[in-house]
Amino acid sequence: MNRLRHQALYIPSLAFLLSFLFSTLTRIGLLGFSWSNSSHTPGELISLFAYGAIGDVLFALALAGLMLIFTALTHTRWTMSRPFKAKRLLAVFVLIAVLLFIAISEFVFWNEFDARFNFVAVDYLIYTREVIGNIRESYSLPLLFGGIFVGGGFITMLCYRYWPIQPAKSWRIFSRAAMAILGAVLCFGAGWLALQSTAKNTSQN
Repeated sequence: MNRLRHQALYIPSLAFLLSFLFSTLTRIGLLGFSWSNSSHTPGELISLFAYGAIGDVLFALALAGLMLIFTALTHTRWTMSRPFKAKRLLAVFVLIAVLLFIAISEFVFWNEFDARFNFVAVDYLIYTREVIGNIRESYSLPLLFGGIFVGGGFITMLCYRYWPIQPAKSWRIFSRAAMAILGAVLCFGAGWLALQSTAKNTSQN
């Protein structure tokens, strides 16, 4: 496990672990949120959770691969210097804040459409002004973003305390290139499979 805390693997491993954790907690939360309207049997729920977990793993791998492309190429042996500590701290905070934002958005989307993210979510990106206006009318944006900021900071602190980086010798050029290629394969391969899984099972999970 210490190898995953190498300066080149630290953020990718955190991205995988936190993405899968947040996705699982979101799935459980949405089930509790809509429990009274659920008509699935226990066996069906287990099947849906197992199938959804596959998609969550694939998405987490894609995210970790994306992070690995950059960290494999840019990591340095001076990882414990103040500038690199600050950069890594900011990167971890932004990663966690984005994952929290996605989780909260899932609940907002579910409350609006009674479904997980699907192609209706594309309209959220196209008609951004109208969507933000609707959200402002229904939710307190300062509270939402304040919660993301506080939650992101708290989880970042926990990560640094219980999952500290283990600096080691930086990789050679060939290893950097090989790991960056692996990251690209994971990002695009697992990402494509995750999209296929989501498309087949969007409204059921």
